[in-house]
Formats: sequence, structure tokens, C-alpha cells
Amino acid sequence: MPAWSRAIVAIALAGVLLVAGVAPLYALAPGGPSTGGSHSPADARVQALPESSFDVATTYRIDIRSDGDARWTINRTFALENDSHREGFEAIAEEFIDGEYSGQTVDAFEGASGLAAEATGREMTIVDVSHNVRTSNDSGSLLLSFIWTNFSYENGDRLHVDDVFETDPSWFPGLSEHERLIIARPAGYQYYSASTNVENQLLRWEGPHTFGSERPYIVFSPISPSGPTGQTGPGAFVLGGVALLSVLVILGYAARIGKLPGRRPTAEAGSSASTTAGDSRADDEPGGATDERATGVDEYDEGADSEGVGDSEHTAATTPEEGAEEAEEDEVDKDLLSDEERVERLLDENGGRMKQAHIVEETGWSNAKVSQLLSAMADDGRIEKLRIGRENLISFPDEEPDQR
Repeated sequence: MPAWSRAIVAIALAGVLLVAGVAPLYALAPGGPSTGGSHSPADARVQALPESSFDVATTYRIDIRSDGDARWTINRTFALENDSHREGFEAIAEEFIDGEYSGQTVDAFEGASGLAAEATGREMTIVDVSHNVRTSNDSGSLLLSFIWTNFSYENGDRLHVDDVFETDPSWFPGLSEHERLIIARPAGYQYYSASTNVENQLLRWEGPHTFGSERPYIVFSPISPSGPTGQTGPGAFVLGGVALLSVLVILGYAARIGKLPGRRPTAEAGSSASTTAGDSRADDEPGGATDERATGVDEYDEGADSEGVGDSEHTAATTPEEGAEEAEEDEVDKDLLSDEERVERLLDENGGRMKQAHIVEETGWSNAKVSQLLSAMADDGRIEKLRIGRENLISFPDEEPDQR
């Protein structure tokens, strides 16, 4: 349509809206005054109140949808300062619900969508119109809601909101005082670029504001999905983390050879157990580490015990089959041990005695947990506690504690 034809359409639209009792959208909504902008009989009655006119704040919210449509909600909030205001607002609200309140109708937006359709070449309509009223102790709100079809358009996989505002004349020139414009992104999309900053996942313009040549524009890009599509997402990271953790646990278990938990062997277990008990202190003797390396024990083997290390007679008496059986029995994951068994294992790895503070360091448990656990084990006869100064020395029963 030529420029002179569009001008004729705009003039005709303005005439229709003026006859209907409301200024054209591109002149007053949202660019026009927010207070006292209506000319209905109910509004005139309220304007004549001694307390003067209402203070009105208007919010234009546009929720963009992934299909290109947009849900508009125009919220005009009236300050109710006294009973007269409340009575006047009730009269306005009745007309608004009936669609007779000319101060806030959908007619102006239907005219604006016609101008935008001509400018963009996309068919646009205003559908699903609703009127709602909300009141509180000090305010009342008129909410006009509708869907503007084909408000945005796709370019590749991105969604654009820009050309709908580029009409001549402009149907949305700016915001007056006490007005604001809010635009929200569609589900499944994120902001790619916009003509203003993103705040709490919303775009906001506060009046007074004139758009001029810098009219609102937004580009949305799709959020990468997760799941069976194979694209990276939160679900893929979770599954990858679980798989990695499983591999690390298996490798850690295979790399460790630990001694089975239990009490320290006593003389009743027989002469072989007595020999083992005597040899278990090899790591306390000078040169113990050298003896361990000489017997071929892997230095990385955290679970390797000092039993038999440094005792040539005991080592010679142990056959390969017996050594393999002992190693198989000693393969125990520390995570599978009870708290008591972990303490006993630590004692066994440290020559049968440890300071309580060292047990806290090795286990990573709290002081309170370790203290309660050791007290319970002492009551059961599994360990003995000896107070040395400000510290407790923990040992197996019948083990003479070394006050180191």
C-alpha cells in the first residue's frame, strides 16, 4: 500500500477512535497521559469528585510465545484514597467488564495490529480478549488481556520481535510518566540480543521514554535441549558424572588391598597368630620402610599391612598360595566398613595405638562423633582409652600404650 494510502488509513482509524471516545493508540497509548485519559460518563463522574482525579499507573506486559503469537496484558491501576474513589472505581469497573468503558478498550490495538500487518506483510488479528478487575484496600486495577497473532517471526532457529513496532506513523511512540513496558521471553528460548538490558529474565522500559528511531527489538535463540537428542544438557552432565564416578570407584577398589577388619590377634588364636602379632610392629622399627620395599610390596598400596614385612622367617614360611589367599581376604573397600571397623583398621595400620586427634584427622569426622564412638567402643571392650595430659591415647585391649 502506498504511503498516502497508509496515511488515509491512519486518519480514518483516528477518526473512528475519537468517535468512540478514546484517543488513537499511537497518540495516547502508551505515549499519552495515564491519568484522566477517558471520557466515559462514569469517568467524568469520578473526575468531578472533590478529591480530584485518580492517580493511575499503567503497565503493558507482552509475553512472547514460541509460535510467534504474543499475550498482551494492559494493567491500569487506580489509587483509591477514600470511599468516594472506591465508589467511583466500582462504577468504572462495571462498565469495563461489560466492554463499555471507553477509557480502556481493545479497539485501539485492533487498529494498531492492522497498521503492523500492513508494514510487515504478516496477517495479524486480536483474539481471546478478556476483562478482569482486581481491588485491594488502596487500589483497583483494570486488566485488559488479549492475544496478538503473528507478533513475532522466525529467522532460522531464532525468533525476532522488531518489525511490528516499525510502522509509519508509529502506533507505539513511547511511554509517558507512570507507564512501563515489560516483555517476557517464550518458553524454551533465551535472550540473544535486545535493545535494553535483561533484568530478572524480563525486558523493561520505564516512562517517560520516547523510542524514536530506537524502537524495541529483541532476538530470542532456542535453549539447547537435553536427553536422547544427544545434545548437551543438564541430564547429560548428570549421567556423565555418575558414569565417571562409577569408573573411579572401580579403579580405586582395584588399586587398594586392605586388611580385613577385626580385633588384634591374641595368644588364644594360636602360635601363628602370635607370630603375626609380634611382626605387626615392623613398621615402627627403624628401616621398616626399607624392609617393605625389599619384599616387593608396592609403595602405592595404601592398604598394605606391615605383617610379615622385615621378618625373613615368617616370609619364607608363607607359600605363594597362602599369600594369595591373604591378599584376597584383605581386599576390602573402606567405604564398606562400619565406623568401629574403620577405627580398628586405623589402629592396626598404626601399630595398635593412635592419638584421638589423629583419628579425627584420618577419618574427617567431627570431634564429637569420634569421642562418642570411642567411648562406645571402650565400653564394649574393643579399645582402651588412656588420658595423657589433654589428649587421649587409643589402643587395642592388652596393648601397652606408648606415651608418645
